Amino acid sequence: MDWSAVGGLLAQLDRAAALGGLLLVPALIALLAFRWNVFLRQKSLHYRLSRLLALTWSGQFFNSLLPGSTGGDVVKFVEICRAFPERRPDATASVVADRLVALLALLGLAALGFAQNESAAAATLLRAASLPGWLWLAAAGALIAFLVGAGILLRSRLWLERALRLFHSLRTALRPDRYLAAGLGLAFAAHLASVAIFCLFAKALGLNLGFGAAILIVPAVLSASLLPITVNGHGVRELMLVTLLPSFGVIPPAGSSIATLVFALSTCLVCSDLVWSVPGGGAYLWLRRQPPDA
Repeated sequence: MDWSAVGGLLAQLDRAAALGGLLLVPALIALLAFRWNVFLRQKSLHYRLSRLLALTWSGQFFNSLLPGSTGGDVVKFVEICRAFPERRPDATASVVADRLVALLALLGLAALGFAQNESAAAATLLRAASLPGWLWLAAAGALIAFLVGAGILLRSRLWLERALRLFHSLRTALRPDRYLAAGLGLAFAAHLASVAIFCLFAKALGLNLGFGAAILIVPAVLSASLLPITVNGHGVRELMLVTLLPSFGVIPPAGSSIATLVFALSTCLVCSDLVWSVPGGGAYLWLRRQPPDA
């Protein structure tokens, strides 16, 4: 890595575009909170908005510290079950439904990106096939570990009963109704906000990358970052960007490489995430000091 080249790219940052990306992050966090609130209300679980925003913000903080980008869901599980101890299956189902709807919307966005960038999409698939073997092995290992762990738990009658109650609650949470439609709409809005943040920071670095290309790149990067093999997807995110950006004609400035450009872009994205997620730790401490009632 040519650190002086990275510093040069960051020194020439378009501050207006970078500030726009930075200011969009809290809007994204608010969308995540409102999306989760849809599934809580579907289950008639009424949680104060201030606490819901604090808990969602706390989730972003823990996402930044734990493997993958789903560590915050564990915090949500614990706190929402603490608030509704008599309705734990429904409380847990709201978190799972929120995550599944987000993944469904992400797939839909990726499909839209493929439709708009057919030639680049084909090149992207070829490049994805050339990703290092350790990444594919890590993904397979994470999946196997999850299935084995689930199998061990389900051998216990207690955990089997809990799983069945959760499945029943989740099935009703995902039935087609106005709540599911609202959740999907907010999920698309949140992903589009992520794409806009990515585009603004790319523009700040002078990348010739359009919104249509970003709606294919961002879902791929977000999906890979879910793998619990590095903290918040660090390294996996950069590997995906180095692999995918050349398919869309991204050419690094003279004197730098695609890896240098990706590292500068990732630095902007990670720093903006930390600026807003670190205070979420304070929100978590505040939340823990509140009585558990919703």
